[in-house]
Amino acid sequence: MKLSNISERRFTEKDLFLLFFIVWLLAAGCQNTEEAPSVPDGFNVHPANSNTPYKNVLNYCIGQKYPSQSRSLRTLPLIGQVTDNPGVEDIMNRVLVSHDWMANNFRTLLSLLPADILELFKATTGVVISSDIRPAYYNPQTGAIYIDPAYIWLTNDEKLTISNQKDSRSDYGKTLKFVPLWRYVKDKKYAYSGTDWTKQYNRTVDDVKIGLAHLLYHELSHANDYFPPPLIKTINLDQTVQSAAYSLENERADVKISRNSSIRLSSSVLFTLSNVLYGGMQPGSAENGYSPDTVSFELKKEPANDMYNFYGVEDIAMVFEEVMLHYHYGIDRQMAITKMPAVQNPTAADYVISWGQKNRFMDDRLKPKAIEITKLLLPKYDLSGFINSLGKATEMVKNTTWADTMYIYKTLLPPPDTRLSNDILLINYSMK
Repeated sequence: MKLSNISERRFTEKDLFLLFFIVWLLAAGCQNTEEAPSVPDGFNVHPANSNTPYKNVLNYCIGQKYPSQSRSLRTLPLIGQVTDNPGVEDIMNRVLVSHDWMANNFRTLLSLLPADILELFKATTGVVISSDIRPAYYNPQTGAIYIDPAYIWLTNDEKLTISNQKDSRSDYGKTLKFVPLWRYVKDKKYAYSGTDWTKQYNRTVDDVKIGLAHLLYHELSHANDYFPPPLIKTINLDQTVQSAAYSLENERADVKISRNSSIRLSSSVLFTLSNVLYGGMQPGSAENGYSPDTVSFELKKEPANDMYNFYGVEDIAMVFEEVMLHYHYGIDRQMAITKMPAVQNPTAADYVISWGQKNRFMDDRLKPKAIEITKLLLPKYDLSGFINSLGKATEMVKNTTWADTMYIYKTLLPPPDTRLSNDILLINYSMK
């Protein structure tokens, strides 16, 4: 029977049965292992491993940009539901890419990253790396993470296959009186290489591996927040990803932290401002009136290492990424609240610091929180001794500039990254 000729003929009982069967298969989504239907509004991607056992369902389960429904865990379960000790190829069997070089680079880089990153992948269903993804994000509806390939290109030819569109959030908050800044530094230079779209150059794996680690610690913390590691094996495979996440809501790290009065966030001012800076909310006269000193006062008293902590469920991820990068690589994170420059094309010297710190997670307000978060997200590892052994956060000098803070390291570093926010975004979907 040709469906295109349905209107030209009379349905038989057999025809109706076949039609309803096809509709049932489509509605069932990924609940079969046969060739999956085409993906509407999907990324133009294919499996990184052509022989992956999930090749027929990966695209349909995690390859949509705006999925209309969550898929069944029975066909595409969390990685931790099928293996206790995932290796690099276990991860690669769940990867979709738009270009083959992305698969090659991602595989190479995964083999160079700390083992606990592979452990964190147990809370995911897969990974999508596509030339048109920006910013990177985790989607609790699919259980997958979506990676901007700007983190992993090595040759200039690879870079040319990636979209150079700017992050849509870069213009948020332009009418505010302050700018929050941050950067990761190591051995008197930036900890990893960014992307300059105006120049032709190549990068090495050493230039980018820490940047990828930064991204993965952040996004995988979201996955392990939604799917707590001790409970992954107990999840019913007959649930969708979204319904499974909803059933575990009370066990999430984010929820547990929010119930602890000594380490939860509380500033209504910063919650509102974060929606302006990262969610695109239009600021009113109150938000536009907050001075850098007022914002600094609010942030200083909170157990938070960035303004981004106050946006959505980013609190867990921001603390976790800073701890893990310092633990494995000895990387320092600088953050500051600065005055909005009056000049049109500001440089680092135009950002005057109201307040800031190096290694904010070492502050007395943050250490207990850092210990609790690492216990919840990485229960196999005990980082409490390491965190407690660290010194205190280093204060920046008020009224110096973002360029001046380079001298904390006794040398002038290259021009700083003055991005307004982390290029990481959690896509929030309502749970049903």
